[in-house]
Amino acid sequence: MEGKLNYRLNELKRARKLSQDDYDYIKCTGSRCAVFFALPKVHKIGFPLRSIISTTNSYNYKLAKYLTSLLERARSKPPSYIKDSFQFAKLIQQKKVNKNELMLSLDVESLFTNVDVNEAIELAIKIIMDKKKSEKNFTKLTSKDLRKLFQLAVTDTPFRFYRRAESQWAVRWHPSLQISS
Repeated sequence: MEGKLNYRLNELKRARKLSQDDYDYIKCTGSRCAVFFALPKVHKIGFPLRSIISTTNSYNYKLAKYLTSLLERARSKPPSYIKDSFQFAKLIQQKKVNKNELMLSLDVESLFTNVDVNEAIELAIKIIMDKKKSEKNFTKLTSKDLRKLFQLAVTDTPFRFYRRAESQWAVRWHPSLQISS
């Protein structure tokens, strides 16, 4: 997998679509296989498991970070954007609730398992390309280049489950790997 990614990055660097600095940052050497594990949802009845694939130091880890950075710079943050729970806690402590107002808390269930990966990739590409139209020097990558990179980053991640190596998509079809939500 390292070879596949590095070959693609080399092509982009030779075509001058990727800077030397970006190439050096994303290029993969000495990666480890991503690891699949599960943690119990202790706040739920029956303690169902939350499945997690840790990709830290995997072959496409820095590619995913690079694409995330590119996407974050391309999109504008909505006024409702909250970075993390610390920012939310600070914001909510400063909020005064009037008698005629109601505060609600909603729990989203299985949010990311219901996102179509290809649709998300196409949306990310559209956001980046829209930014490129308004800022010509934003990126030299084309939508075709981005599609290949996003596919390497999110659809082609082998992982280890106990001592077995699996592909990311094996979870969908292999009953022994299915975890309840």
